Amino acid sequence: MKVLKLCLLAVLGLGVAEPIQAQNMLERINSGLERVNRVLAGGSVGNNAAAARGGMLDAQPSDAQLMRMVQAMNAPGKSEEVEALYQEAKELISGILLITSCNFSSPGRQLARYKAPGVHWNFINANLLMTHHSSSLCLDVQRVDAWKLEARNAFSFRVQYVSEQSGESTERFFTLTRQPDGVWMISGASSY
Repeated sequence: MKVLKLCLLAVLGLGVAEPIQAQNMLERINSGLERVNRVLAGGSVGNNAAAARGGMLDAQPSDAQLMRMVQAMNAPGKSEEVEALYQEAKELISGILLITSCNFSSPGRQLARYKAPGVHWNFINANLLMTHHSSSLCLDVQRVDAWKLEARNAFSFRVQYVSEQSGESTERFFTLTRQPDGVWMISGASSY
């Protein structure tokens, strides 16, 4: 068990002296993902915004933001081939959207656990280009579109983020690839 914790901390990029911080961070991400997955499954988010506070994200999404995120993910515009891959990878996509819209201090580090082996990036989070957005609020995921089949085991998409507070917007592009073991991972992330 100790080896597992040390490996987990190393993967997260945290020092061994910070196990409580790592556990809190994972609890916060999992709380947000549980809420998103309930909506994806057709359920209700419920009034969990207060319960999810204090977690790994710098800000916590409101229930309305989570609903808009899921609506953006499920919007039409995917080919049949991409739709089939999307259905397999939608849990990863919801995690990406949650982290990139609500974690402003170190989203690249948070996304590292989803990064495919051999992939290197210098991820710049969407909010860094927004000079008037408060980091106490999540960005809205306004659109998830530009779905493109890259290969039989890979597809890409665009995410448009908007600050409800300032009106600023920006976009990020992601490519996901199904690994030989069947796990979906990020094989590309960029601002263009």
